[in-house]
Amino acid sequence: MDYEIEGNVLKAYKGSQASVVIPDGVSVIAPRAFFDCDTLITVKIPEGVTKIGDEAFTFSDNMTSVYISGSVADIGESAFGACASLEQIEVAEKNACYTSFEGALFNKDMSVLIQCPAGMTGSFRIPDGVKTIAASAFFNCRDLTDVFIPASVEEISDEAFWGCSSLKSLIIPEGVRSIGKIAFKGCVSLSQLSIPESVTSIGNYILSGCRALHSVTIPDKVENSEHVFGLRGTEEIMLSSLFSGHIPHQKLNRFMEEDIITICRVFLQDEPSYDESDREHYSAYAREYRDEILLDAIDKRDSAAVYGALKFGLIPQENLDHLISISAVKGTADITAILLEYENGIRKDERQDGTDDI
Repeated sequence: MDYEIEGNVLKAYKGSQASVVIPDGVSVIAPRAFFDCDTLITVKIPEGVTKIGDEAFTFSDNMTSVYISGSVADIGESAFGACASLEQIEVAEKNACYTSFEGALFNKDMSVLIQCPAGMTGSFRIPDGVKTIAASAFFNCRDLTDVFIPASVEEISDEAFWGCSSLKSLIIPEGVRSIGKIAFKGCVSLSQLSIPESVTSIGNYILSGCRALHSVTIPDKVENSEHVFGLRGTEEIMLSSLFSGHIPHQKLNRFMEEDIITICRVFLQDEPSYDESDREHYSAYAREYRDEILLDAIDKRDSAAVYGALKFGLIPQENLDHLISISAVKGTADITAILLEYENGIRKDERQDGTDDI
């Protein structure tokens, strides 16, 4: 069976068809039901389906179009996010809750821009009347170079433009009041940004990873402006805010190096919970970024990751003293104790081997 269905809920898709029509009797598509389904090209969500869960089709890279029928009344966050080839989301005219315009998904009165397809290229003009750019609305729209925001917009939500790596400039109009966390994270081509005086609230790390940025203006009255760029200790929260499970290893190359380091550190905390294929590929990344991961783990006081790295054989004996010194300077007593215990175990084994040779 291509579908795992419980009652009226489509829990998972296990097929390999290019074109999918949701079976009769299904009214709910569960979160992540089609997550990372690269065989999909077109999807039709028929009458009778009322709810589409969070991340239901996220990372389905070859999907080019989606049709949403009139019965759908609830679409979860990032349901169609990061689908690299998606160019068109079409909504039936009679749908009472949603509509589409220029291929993008909006609520019915077009006051909220919900999802811009990640396969769009060039420029995108948000229509007048939109008040809110929803969370992850432009997530991983890598080929958009310009987005025009109208004066009607009041809120730019969390992660709204995360990963728009070709976005070169963005004018935030007067009237915007709030910008959510990591709103522009990973916009590596963004060179300048001016935040208007109307903005009173900015989430953490909105400009994290914006390496080309040479000019940014932030109103004096904005609180939390000192945390606009840095990552500090919240990477796991930021990454997990979009992904409710493990990130497929095939998608790791989409992330910035700093994110890969964090993702691999989290992997070392709980390696047994990953399937065999993911473990193999995550391990390769962990070895490639070994030094950065270990230093990051010490800096974040992540003793579970350090312990995992030891179990995984990622810490060479010749590096132990250096890491112990860094950990001691940082005041991470639990990590220092773990490393010292491991070093003492090695020395004990060496002494035992020497005794056996006599």
